[in-house]
Amino acid sequence: MSFWLTFTIFLFSLIIIIFIYFLLPSNKKECKNKPEVFIPFIISLIVTLIIFSITLSMAIGSDKKIDNLNDKIDLFIEGTITFNKNIEEPIPLLKNVITLNESLSKNGSILLWVSLNKPKEIYPKVYILDIGDSLIKNRMSLFIDEYGFLNWRIIDSSLVEHTLKTDINRFLNGTKFMITATWNNDGNLNLYVNNLKPIHNRLDYFDLKIESKELYLYSDIHGDYKIKPIHN
Repeated sequence: MSFWLTFTIFLFSLIIIIFIYFLLPSNKKECKNKPEVFIPFIISLIVTLIIFSITLSMAIGSDKKIDNLNDKIDLFIEGTITFNKNIEEPIPLLKNVITLNESLSKNGSILLWVSLNKPKEIYPKVYILDIGDSLIKNRMSLFIDEYGFLNWRIIDSSLVEHTLKTDINRFLNGTKFMITATWNNDGNLNLYVNNLKPIHNRLDYFDLKIESKELYLYSDIHGDYKIKPIHN
């Protein structure tokens, strides 16, 4: 936590409070004439400002630490997205956002080669790809969580979340591995890593209607959790 950041926030907050004080009605003079009221008020105000300044500077410092951690992570992605009409969308190297030729269909697959160098002391979430109409509806995400598990998450049109996950800690040392995710309108979801035994889920009801054609790589759909891409 930076002392100067805390001091700057405190000073800025104090100036705002003073400005507001001078805008108060004239009865503020009566408060000054009552030290048993005015002095405790001033002390509590200063203490509140100090706590607020420290808390805010810690929050800002935490965000900067996460950004610094993400800068140490190397991520490489290449592959294709296939639709039920046998239309293949290649994923270009080192590009953060690509525009698909058409929206994701209710049947399809994603095949990716991924290489991720994630130092053991770093645990932020790492997004491989993300596409969706919103954060909570009609969204498909592929990410590695803070515990080193690969997560393939789908939030359908009914706001229901479906997630398949598997431990991939053994691959987080720069080893190149293959990820395959398939889905269809019957509710069959499959997630493979290096074509090993799939993580499978059969849903009684599954309705995915992603209208967006903007596919985000190396971050989520809001551009958060950014990772610098590399070329293998």
